[in-house]
Amino acid sequence: MHLVSNPDLTVDADGLPQWMRPGSRRAGWRNLYRTGRYVSTFRARDVLELTQRPDPRIADLDPIRHLTGRDDFAGLCVLRGPSILYESCASDFSPTASHAIMSITKTMVSLLLGQLIGDGRIDLDDKIARHLPEIGSGYADATVRDVLMMNVANDYSEDLADPKASMFLQDYSIGLRIHPRPEPETGLRDVAASVHGADIVNRSDYLQYKTINSSVLTWLAERCGVNLHEFLASVVDAAGFEGALHMIMDRTGFPELGKGGSCSLRDLARYGALIARGGKGVRGETIGSPSFLASNLTVRGPGFAPPRERLRYGYHFVTEGRWLGHGGFGGQYLWVDPASGLVVAHLGVVEAPPGTDLSVPAHVIEAAETIMGMMDDATGKH
Repeated sequence: MHLVSNPDLTVDADGLPQWMRPGSRRAGWRNLYRTGRYVSTFRARDVLELTQRPDPRIADLDPIRHLTGRDDFAGLCVLRGPSILYESCASDFSPTASHAIMSITKTMVSLLLGQLIGDGRIDLDDKIARHLPEIGSGYADATVRDVLMMNVANDYSEDLADPKASMFLQDYSIGLRIHPRPEPETGLRDVAASVHGADIVNRSDYLQYKTINSSVLTWLAERCGVNLHEFLASVVDAAGFEGALHMIMDRTGFPELGKGGSCSLRDLARYGALIARGGKGVRGETIGSPSFLASNLTVRGPGFAPPRERLRYGYHFVTEGRWLGHGGFGGQYLWVDPASGLVVAHLGVVEAPPGTDLSVPAHVIEAAETIMGMMDDATGKH
């Protein structure tokens, strides 16, 4: 028999698989749930119905016009409660089509850990090795708090411009890349355990963003007795998804909560509404801990480097003190204002290598804060 490596997953001379190459990314992001070798799908029992209640002022805002006019734009949904105040999609996309949300799934780790902390099963000051004695030196002496806040320095590299960066070991372990030469497959737990570091103290003024942190914490939750498959099903039920959450796994079924999700624009907004409700589900159930979720707004996590110095990282959320958010590699952003219930969900795909463009989250945040300010003015809130 003649065998060839899967062409969608084999890396080229630049170290990129087909789905990630410039020119292919728009299709790659939309079909990532079909591309990955190991993917689980979750659908809700009861769907949160959304109602079109457009606010014509939103479409006239300059930041909205800018976002929706960009070449990398895919979709934007502004939600408040069950009401869609604004919705727009590129001509080649729709609000119910699936799309990768990448690192926005990190926020689920905050829900996951919040439940464990609320139940008293772990403490923020616990050392990781207390729960995972097999973890490597890059995390053994780190506290749960610092891993949640991206405040750990170690040998793990997240340099997207470097095809040899250790972050891409995760892509091999979750079936999004194939090694040029046959090698034994490792899982996400193996990648997490392999991270080392002689000095893990963050001596910089900024966060040390490492996607593998999310796998360390997911593994910790599993070790504490959480059924991760059931947890994801519960999140989707609580948000009332209409479509599906597709979550990329490793070969053992361990989910990639650091960057592995895909869903529709409207379901991303529904998930944001769950965050806005403090984790209260559509049937009255609670996901995570409302108090822990709210603490993301006040915790003094490490800050971002300029030009995002007014932002800081909480417990797997980005915040500036009022709203919660998180971006995803290549152009996605979820923004939530718990005080008003306002949610802004943005999907997009930056084609140019390496795929990062800080102007995208900046413009989404500007648009969301402009809408928030407009609503505050209308209600007399300041």
